Amino acid sequence: MASEGVSVKLLSRVVKAASIKAPVKVAILEELHKRIGSDLTAYQIQELFDLLDKDPRSKERPQINWIENPCLQILQTIFAHRYFTYFGNLIAFANVICITIELAIEYDYSLESSNSALGVINLSFIVYYFVEQCLKFWALGWRVYMFERGNAFDGLITILLVIVEGVFVSMYGIPLMGQSDDLSPTAAITLWDLVRIVNMLIMVRLLRIIPQIKTMSLVASTLLDLVRNLKAFGGILVVMFYSFAVFGMELFQDAAKKLVQNGTVTYECGSYQQLDYWANNFDDFAASLVVLWDVMVVNNWHVFLQAYSTATGTKWAQLYFIAWWLISAVIILNLFTALIIENFIMRWDRNQARGRDRTESVGASTNPLTVHDMFRNDLQEPDENELLNEIRHHRHLNLETFTSFVR
Repeated sequence: MASEGVSVKLLSRVVKAASIKAPVKVAILEELHKRIGSDLTAYQIQELFDLLDKDPRSKERPQINWIENPCLQILQTIFAHRYFTYFGNLIAFANVICITIELAIEYDYSLESSNSALGVINLSFIVYYFVEQCLKFWALGWRVYMFERGNAFDGLITILLVIVEGVFVSMYGIPLMGQSDDLSPTAAITLWDLVRIVNMLIMVRLLRIIPQIKTMSLVASTLLDLVRNLKAFGGILVVMFYSFAVFGMELFQDAAKKLVQNGTVTYECGSYQQLDYWANNFDDFAASLVVLWDVMVVNNWHVFLQAYSTATGTKWAQLYFIAWWLISAVIILNLFTALIIENFIMRWDRNQARGRDRTESVGASTNPLTVHDMFRNDLQEPDENELLNEIRHHRHLNLETFTSFVR
């Protein structure tokens, strides 16, 4: 009787010969070793290779060491709770709103005065950030605190904010509204630089909300994963840029010099000469890359077509630019967009699959997800009466005439 599955020994040989990351390969082989001597069905193989989407090096979350004192344990529970993190996100958002309003109302004074309202606001929020991180470090313990990447990110930004604010206070004193400024003109770093650094760090700290919002986290993880997996695409792009740059140098080197006219000349508005595009040429490799980039992003690319067809004396020169535009803008950029959409759909499908019951049939769980399926729950399909009513009143359909004709 023929076997209904695939033997573990055969799968082990396939996995050993496959080009898979070492930690993932070890994890799959360990799972196969537990099932040695048996045959695996298609559903079991699918579950096994789900390990490819996981990080086998990930460790379990350390446990929090609770304090025995009842009062301190209540405080530890409050500061270790996720709502305390949500409250910190709300404070960070409020800080950004305050910065935006203050810079909109009095931009120059906020950046040039050490006792502006913006300086007082930033100092107050930075003190809160420092106290918040100290309380979370105490409540969670250093193992749990460092295990979560969000805490490590917040801690790093907070340390940088405290350092910069400490430099600010040591140079200009504690900001107090209504006090006169005593600025040091010989300071190594200016007040304007310090205020800008603090504002930028506060803006960066607002990124902590991304993991807390499901859709934003999905988009951010898609972009990060795309950057890690674009080696082949990046290699193709580099090869195409290099090949067309060298080919362009062979065709159009020193061609731009033929466009120069001696004497006082009034050039046509929007022309290569009038726009002062002399640096955009094929005289060297770096300049060639710039021209190719301009054509790829369709930045006045018709100017280059007209200029180089005039410089070479033939319109056949435009074929070079049209070919590059077709390959770069039409094919490569659209391929890049398709990769982003495909990666996003795969991650969306994987995220939805985690919430589905694992007892579903293999056929139902392996159907590819489409964009229509992603938003199917948000679509409102019309009922039969609405469809018939729309058909009866359609201006290009006369059902009464059609019915009488059939009769």
